[in-house]
Amino acid sequence: MNKKILRYTLILIFVFAVSAVFDLIAGGKTTEVVLKRAALYSISFTILWGLIVERTRKNREEADENEEITASPDVPEIHTVEKMVERYGEPDATIVTDGTKGMAPDSTVLVYDHGGSDGNGFLVYDGLAINKSSITDLTFHREERSPYGAQNFTFPELFEIVLNTTDEDHPKVFVNAGHDLELAKETMVEIRKHLP
Repeated sequence: MNKKILRYTLILIFVFAVSAVFDLIAGGKTTEVVLKRAALYSISFTILWGLIVERTRKNREEADENEEITASPDVPEIHTVEKMVERYGEPDATIVTDGTKGMAPDSTVLVYDHGGSDGNGFLVYDGLAINKSSITDLTFHREERSPYGAQNFTFPELFEIVLNTTDEDHPKVFVNAGHDLELAKETMVEIRKHLP
């Protein structure tokens, strides 16, 4: 017998028996009324139970499918500096572009002096490998922040170094340079030192 049918049959019998016993103990009802009420309760309960169990099972299957989709190679992976080093090897230099974020992938540029499509080396920032020879220019960008809430508190400015490239997929790469203007300028000079 199918396990699902057996499970629902057992639930039906159990609820029927419990309902009938409680009605008999409460007294004042004929056997016919007790059996009809027990049948009604057990069928209703089993149907509701089945709907809840089926809905839960369906949600679990959908979550499993979504998990499989997330793990597929089409979805970009979460980048860490460790994963970038695993993938590209030990860098020749590491430039921390925003010291407040530690070694986060969007605050670290890994420099490789050899390799890349033309052998002239490449940079890796936030999981993206950029050939050094494809970088045409470095510019500076300051992101204005609006006042915050009723306290009129202004967040510190955020600076970015913009790598202009000949890469069609990534013509501009915005590198987080932190909140300090002088450190951001030094970071830009440091990146420029590693370019051909």
